[in-house]
Amino acid sequence: MKVWRDLQRRGIEPHLWLIAKPRRGGKMLKPEAPYVLTTIEFNIFASENLRTPSGHVLAMGLYIRQNNFGTLKSHNYHVLMQ
Repeated sequence: MKVWRDLQRRGIEPHLWLIAKPRRGGKMLKPEAPYVLTTIEFNIFASENLRTPSGHVLAMGLYIRQNNFGTLKSHNYHVLMQ
């Protein structure tokens, strides 16, 4: 939290500043990461037309369509990033 406050105090990287929520008793929220997909973007990404490599990551497409990323192994995450 201190890092985000320092950014705001110095006036740099405004897209990374904390967001004040007055309804929540003055609590601050961290900004959403730029790589997080919205629900609509994720549905487009995980549509039925999604093609995944066969073999070592065959089940990856199934996990993606079910929005079940917690069960993917690190190698599958790497393939997904590629």
